[in-house]
Amino acid sequence: MQDELDGDDDVPIPASDDQPLEVDVRIDDDISSAVLEAFGGDTSHIINRFEIAASAAAQHRGFTSGEIGIFATTDPAIREINRLHLSHDYATDVISFSYQCESPLVQGELTVSLEMALAQSRRIGRPPIDEAILYVIHGVLHVTGMDDHDVDDRRAMRTCEQAVLRQLGLPDAERFDADRFDALDGLDPTDSAPTRST
Repeated sequence: MQDELDGDDDVPIPASDDQPLEVDVRIDDDISSAVLEAFGGDTSHIINRFEIAASAAAQHRGFTSGEIGIFATTDPAIREINRLHLSHDYATDVISFSYQCESPLVQGELTVSLEMALAQSRRIGRPPIDEAILYVIHGVLHVTGMDDHDVDDRRAMRTCEQAVLRQLGLPDAERFDADRFDALDGLDPTDSAPTRST
C-alpha cells in the first residue's frame, strides 16, 4: 500500500509526553485547482478532515501527545520523495516517517498524494476525501509502529483502519477495504503492493 521510512537519520523535534497531540497539515501549492475542486474546493475542509483522522488513528493506538505532520501533494512530488528517501522510482499513495514512537508520545510525518487518491476514488466509486483519509489513517498507523509486511501484520493493520474509519462515521468502510480491491485487480492481498493505494 504505502512506503515507509524510519527516521533514524533525522533528529526528532523535542516534545514532552504532557503536550497534547498536534497535527499539522500542509497543502502543496502545486496541487491543481481541478484536483482541489474534486475534493470540494476548500483546503480548510481537507485540513480539518485530515487533522481529525490523524488524531483518531493515533489515539486508537494509544498515542495522545507529540506531533504528526501531514503534507498533501501531487503524484510527481510524492514520487520524488519516494525516489530520494526509499530508492523507489514511482508515485505511491502515502509515505510515512516515524521519528519517535513510545506511547503516549509519537512524532512523525507523512506525505499523501491527493492525485493518487482522486484517481483511485474514481476507479472504485468512493469520495476522494474518504480515500485520502484512508491514506492518512494508514500512514499514522505506520508512524505509531504498525507494519503490514506479513499476513498477520497486514490483517491487524486492516482491522485498525476499519475501526478508525467506523469511528469517523465514514459510510461503507468495509465495502472499500483495500484487500478487496487488490483481489479484484488480481493481486494477492497478502503481498505488498507499493504502487497501489489502499
